[in-house]
Amino acid sequence: MKEWNVDDPLWLDVDDKKFGMMAQLGRIVRVGFVSDVPGLYFHKNFKDSGNPFYEGVSKEACKVDANLAEYMDTCIAK
Repeated sequence: MKEWNVDDPLWLDVDDKKFGMMAQLGRIVRVGFVSDVPGLYFHKNFKDSGNPFYEGVSKEACKVDANLAEYMDTCIAK
């Protein structure tokens, strides 16, 4: 969800006295650990996993919130 909420890591105010250190950490996390790794050789999303269980869960989740269902992962590869 950080990718949705923080388009540009420079938006975070690292000069704030109370939350500046957290903003610095937020920048590092957003730049280094949020985006998916390109070129994976396996399916990591529920919707295209090839497993009937995960695809069934994805189908039901789409009924609740299709946007969030798109981001459901069977594993984390970042």
